[in-house]
Amino acid sequence: MEGNVGEGMGEASCVAALRAELARLRAENDALREEVSRLESRLAGLVKELGSERAIVKRYNMERFSTKRDLESPSAAPSKPAGKKKPGRKPGSRASEPFAAALERLSRGNDPIVVDPAEGMGDEERSALRPLGSRESYQVEYVQPRIVVRKVVYKSYVGPGGRPVSAPSIAPIPGSPAGPGLLADAQFSKYALGVPAYRYARWSSAALGIKVSPQTATNWIVGASEAEAGVYGEILSSLASSGAAEAHVDESPVVMKLAGKRGFMFALSSDGGRPIRGYAFSETRSTEGVVDRLLDGFSGVLTVDGYRGYSRFAESLSIQRCMAHARRKFTDLAKVGDAEAAEVARLFDEVFECEREARARAGECGMLEARLSGGMPGAVERLRAKVEGIFEAAPENSPISAAAKYFHNLGRQLFTFMEDGRASLDNNAAERAEKKLVMARRNFLFVNGVAGGEAAAISLTLIETALANGVEPRGYLKWVLENRLAAEKEPKDFLPWSPRLPDGLRLRKEGGK
Repeated sequence: MEGNVGEGMGEASCVAALRAELARLRAENDALREEVSRLESRLAGLVKELGSERAIVKRYNMERFSTKRDLESPSAAPSKPAGKKKPGRKPGSRASEPFAAALERLSRGNDPIVVDPAEGMGDEERSALRPLGSRESYQVEYVQPRIVVRKVVYKSYVGPGGRPVSAPSIAPIPGSPAGPGLLADAQFSKYALGVPAYRYARWSSAALGIKVSPQTATNWIVGASEAEAGVYGEILSSLASSGAAEAHVDESPVVMKLAGKRGFMFALSSDGGRPIRGYAFSETRSTEGVVDRLLDGFSGVLTVDGYRGYSRFAESLSIQRCMAHARRKFTDLAKVGDAEAAEVARLFDEVFECEREARARAGECGMLEARLSGGMPGAVERLRAKVEGIFEAAPENSPISAAAKYFHNLGRQLFTFMEDGRASLDNNAAERAEKKLVMARRNFLFVNGVAGGEAAAISLTLIETALANGVEPRGYLKWVLENRLAAEKEPKDFLPWSPRLPDGLRLRKEGGK
């Protein structure tokens, strides 16, 4: 009897324990459900916020903050203002012409391909045919480039008094058989298309039927750039007279293989009456000398990132530090869940949104007045107060403290645009110019030394400035090299905007205009 009572009490306590455990699990499950619900709400908010950020990113041409797929997503597309006309050209413009009409226009001046079934027939069979008519279509073809070898004959004479009369060498590189077209193609292939010298040498060897070493191809590029040095210097010295009110400068490291160290390529981008894309190579990151050359005679706004080396220009130029660089440090933290950094990024976006609105009104009252009369002052003050508050309160070695310190150290130069209507908010123009080198460098990786770095600077300057001015760059390089002696003597006559530029080098605008 006592055993039964004990067993019953043991079962009761076991049941009670199980019920208590079940109750605890149910409570824990309810708590987890609440947490899941909270996280789902947070995720929905983040998705909505991200969609808003993507729209702003697209609006301000800041593609590096989102992928191309992101920017093309429906959520990123800003809504179209009601009552406004659709963007695009007017009906009847060249861009809206039918495709067949465009093909007909482009085919003029080219010999047609005649497909005649009578060809190959015998005379008797052909004589039995009666013309029925013809039909026409079009063929768009890529004309394969080729390398040809031509003998150059230099005649010489004896003039009055026994004076010898002869012509100077037409070779762009003294002692080299490489012609202007081949040299221009080698330069363009490497620095515009990213084709390394060894690949270009392999192609040249196959096209010529004789061995061309990678070193020979490299010598062609370096020699061509030396022949273009006068025009390069003239392009750089044209900034002051180009009509540009603002110049963007950035720098990127380049490995010098033979020296076993890094050099730096500085890039300049300016858009005045004559757009200029200038590059200068330096063995160090110091701005002394190299950036002075890029900015020779310039007196406008210098827009740069936070690198302290540009501070030395504050005495002579108005300096604007890049807002996009400062924003990026907070968006990087926001991506890993820092809510305070996400709020700062949102405040940055408010400033960019106000800038867009100010640019829309600038034609009526001027850029600076448009900024000061709209929502920009309030947006700037909210951003400044928030980041300075973080700078003062955040733990010294925390990531968000480092981002706030970068912002704080830029000081008033981060907000020059509030005092000078010529200033942009970001340095994206210089970064786009530098990107041309960075993308090509992924293929050729390094320069051998200073000569290679200077060759890259000269080549990029001529190619990118030609493109910015609507000039076909490969043909432009060839034109300069064909006239090497004249270009060395009068480089101003061989700038991309020179009236002497052959008409055939001007790029056809969209729609064939």
